[in-house]
Amino acid sequence: MKKLFALSTIIFLSILLTSIKTNAQTEAPKPPTLLNKEVDVKQQIKTYIQVFDSLLLEERYRNIIELGELLILDREHEINILPVPYLICAYYFIGNEDQSKKLLNKTISTFDYTILVDMLTAPNIALIKYFEVPQNRDPLITKAINDYKKNEKATDKEAGEQIIRFLIQDQMSRKVKYAYKKDDSMAQAKVHEKFALQDSIQNANVYAFYKKHGKYFNNKEVGETVSWYQPIILSHYDNVELRQTFFKDLLEKAVKEGRMEKTSYVNFILRTESFTNPDFFKNLEKRMEEVRREYDLPDYLWNPF
Repeated sequence: MKKLFALSTIIFLSILLTSIKTNAQTEAPKPPTLLNKEVDVKQQIKTYIQVFDSLLLEERYRNIIELGELLILDREHEINILPVPYLICAYYFIGNEDQSKKLLNKTISTFDYTILVDMLTAPNIALIKYFEVPQNRDPLITKAINDYKKNEKATDKEAGEQIIRFLIQDQMSRKVKYAYKKDDSMAQAKVHEKFALQDSIQNANVYAFYKKHGKYFNNKEVGETVSWYQPIILSHYDNVELRQTFFKDLLEKAVKEGRMEKTSYVNFILRTESFTNPDFFKNLEKRMEEVRREYDLPDYLWNPF
């Protein structure tokens, strides 16, 4: 029965892929061939993601629903959960908001704030497109914040809430471009223009936040996960002058006080250098050797986030 289901899915996928090849600008991948042995699950997942992404970029939402509703019947858990984000998105954009919301609420019913934040900032293009709509993302952000305030053991939850909001804004604004075709110059130009404005506002708010508090927040103050968000946020702060002065001093102090790991501080320093040194990447190996000695980090590898 399972092989029969897999075969019917692959036949449908083959027809769908033929249609995509005819109509899409980017050719979708061919489906795996069902031989005597079971189709490799990982290969199936890779193929389905490529197909769903192609359909989404073409805004072929009804095809997504047709394939997605078939796949959620699969016995393999990794496969039957795969179409859910695409279905949430597709139902919303064909106007069936009730079904979209029903699927979303069922998915997130047991999620804590860390998983909700992961979902809001995921690289999945269906979620990126869905959460680009304020009325879709705002309730989820509120749900994440409420769970954080209720369940996280932290002494400064007001600061923690702001850091969560910074992280969500940082990641979402950087990923919106992936929900549109690369060769759609008009759409990409609009995305870039909007990102530039949002990033400018984010930079101003991040600076004002740390200027006001005068410290990098530790695990006790905002919780371990939220504290970990800070290096990601600061890695994208692009005012080089303030990186080299205010933020360098702030993070240097944080390391001395045990608020920040030395590795995260060095990542920030090298990230700043990458903004100003045109030969940075050419000399990265040599530079890492130098910081390993300078900061006593023998196994250090740069992570630019």
